[in-house]
Amino acid sequence: MRCLYVFIVTAANNSPAYLSQRILLPNSKIFKPLKPKNGWLTKMGKSGCKFTLSIISAVVAVLLLASLVSAEVNVKADKDVYNFGDEIVVNYDFLRDQDFSGLVKLSLSCSNFDLEFYTLPTNLFAGQKQEVSVPPLSIASAMLGKCYVAANATSYDRLLNESSTSNFFNVTNLLSVDVEVDKDLYLPSGSVEVSGLVGKSHMLPANVVMAFQGTNYMASVANNSFAYSIRLPKNIKSGLHGIELFINDSYGNSGSASGEFEVESVPTRIVNALSSQNIRPAQPFSVLVSVYDQADDRVKSDADVTVTDSVGSVVLSALNRTFVNITLIFPQGQKPGTYALVSSASGLTATSQLVVEEVEEAAVSFDNKTVVLKNTGNVNYAKKFNITLSGQKSYVIEHDVEIAPGEVFTVDLTNTVSEDSYDISFPTVADAPVVEDVHLEDNRPLIKKTSDFLGITGRAVKLTGTGTGKVQAKFAPLLLFVIIAVLAFYFVKNRGKGGKDYRDGSSNKGSSTPQFREERNAQSGSPRFAPLSTLSGDGSGDKAATQAQPAQSREEAVEARIRQIIEEKRRQQLTREPQKPASLREDPQAQKFVRDMMKDKPFR
Repeated sequence: MRCLYVFIVTAANNSPAYLSQRILLPNSKIFKPLKPKNGWLTKMGKSGCKFTLSIISAVVAVLLLASLVSAEVNVKADKDVYNFGDEIVVNYDFLRDQDFSGLVKLSLSCSNFDLEFYTLPTNLFAGQKQEVSVPPLSIASAMLGKCYVAANATSYDRLLNESSTSNFFNVTNLLSVDVEVDKDLYLPSGSVEVSGLVGKSHMLPANVVMAFQGTNYMASVANNSFAYSIRLPKNIKSGLHGIELFINDSYGNSGSASGEFEVESVPTRIVNALSSQNIRPAQPFSVLVSVYDQADDRVKSDADVTVTDSVGSVVLSALNRTFVNITLIFPQGQKPGTYALVSSASGLTATSQLVVEEVEEAAVSFDNKTVVLKNTGNVNYAKKFNITLSGQKSYVIEHDVEIAPGEVFTVDLTNTVSEDSYDISFPTVADAPVVEDVHLEDNRPLIKKTSDFLGITGRAVKLTGTGTGKVQAKFAPLLLFVIIAVLAFYFVKNRGKGGKDYRDGSSNKGSSTPQFREERNAQSGSPRFAPLSTLSGDGSGDKAATQAQPAQSREEAVEARIRQIIEEKRRQQLTREPQKPASLREDPQAQKFVRDMMKDKPFR
């Protein structure tokens, strides 16, 4: 049997009471007997249990007495982080509700370092509180890492042993640095003010280096602070910029920090890029407006483009973004000359010159009756305009035209050529269409139709082929010339003095009367011809002869008049002395004949 004592402590009316009971347990694997090293408890039996109970009761009594004595120690360090060269300042307070006489000890405990650095003999009366500021403890490099300070109060009689620890703190060689930049946004060439504070306890000198855009700026740390003033380059890039600062001191501490600021983009240059400087009306052209800042980087913004003439009037305008092609088109009839293209963006302007070229061109349209030639250029269209018609008869219609920009010249083909189906082309106009198998009606007057039959056309129309016509076109002008030459010859050869008297009755009184003419005709034995008025149907002559042939055509009347004139000239030649012929221009009869023949029949 082995013995196990269980102690039950109760408290009533704040008076402790102790109860004990011995329990005998059989030997087992769980409750094994003690095996004293020196054998002093060997074979103790029941007497050994009594002895053990006495020792345990004494220990418990001491513990209970110690718990009735109240004591409290609090310790703390002044910072959470220390650098090399700093000093740890520790404070503690000690409170007792009974008199105390003993030692208070402080020790530093780090990751790889322990040091008992302070001991203070202390005598306190009951209820007295002691507050102590411990002399500073200098940081050494061996203390690197996580540390704390432990406080222990032990009475001389060893009855009281009270301990406490401070908060944890770090010992490091990294310096804390705070950096401040005076503004967030700067202009190029602006002055940047940078200042900062270094977190260290000692006042020994330290150096600081600021790195900005590949350049290091040196400064000294005085009273744990520093300041910089730097001038930004005039071509500095816009956007966010950073600065880096590095600090080193004589204890081997080092630290770094960074700051940032932004540089504003300032447009400094604008450029116009034209697709072409020589422009044709109605031909699209483009301009690319580019704006660059102080670092020659692109600046995106709205771009306004205007085109003005020589007097400043706006001809074209457009609005878009920079670095985007802006398309412009001059009107079709825009006058040739030099124009100014002005672009505006981001407060900048640029001017470029444009040259509108001279364009002399025209376009042809046809509506199955009328040909329309329109000046689509920007100067007067002064050229030959030919129309070629190919059918049973072939025509070439020629016109020398001069039309202003935007104006038209029209030709009505139904009043120009005979009725037929034609292929029509316009050889003198570039890119003109060819119209095939177009049927044209003939709306010409009768005299033009007759002339066309004889091969006689106007000055603007050439008949190049007649098909089955009576007279070939190439012989028609020659035939007309022969007829006129013969008539002129007879006028010249048969004129005499009698002719002159006949034209002018002032040389012989009464010679111009009808009675005188009858007597002269009877003497000459010549046949009598009716006067001119009887042939035209408006005189008092031989009305019977006029009525006998009421259906005479105009051509027959002309032929009869010619025969009468010829016969009259022949008779005068026989009865009068020959006389030198005068110019046909002085003969009113010849002039009237020519006018009758040529009326409404112009020819080339």
